[in-house]
Amino acid sequence: MSEIPASPSRFFAQAEEMMARSARLEQIHERVQELRAEATSPRGAVIVSLRHDGLLADVVFSSAATRLSGQSLAGEVRRAHTRALELLLEQVESVAVEGLGEHDEAFLPSLLQPYRDAVTRAQSDAGVSLGNEAFSRPANTGHSGTYSSGMAPGSRE
Repeated sequence: MSEIPASPSRFFAQAEEMMARSARLEQIHERVQELRAEATSPRGAVIVSLRHDGLLADVVFSSAATRLSGQSLAGEVRRAHTRALELLLEQVESVAVEGLGEHDEAFLPSLLQPYRDAVTRAQSDAGVSLGNEAFSRPANTGHSGTYSSGMAPGSRE
């Protein structure tokens, strides 16, 4: 036989708190769905744009890309992709902490871990630990072409 709560008002207060938390989670979900991240490679040869889920939205090659070897260009793509993932993680963290608070132990880790894992894999694949200073957008990118893909972070063709 179940016990009757000692205080029905406490039960209803907890129910209201759970409904408010659910509404905050829905708002976070909606805001995360709107996020996009973009990063330019250190040499300015590549701009990588990512969707909220870390999938590639766009890759733009500048005229500088034509002067690079295939291996160098691949490195530029990996570095720009890694930086875009780092920026996306920062955005998701900001939205999540704003909505949940930085000490939320229930939902914050499960929301952020997939993004953290993607950044770790990308950094490992790129063979570098990246710093923000290497990724400033050049004043004149001189785009020479665009390639769009739906590849997931860390996946290979």
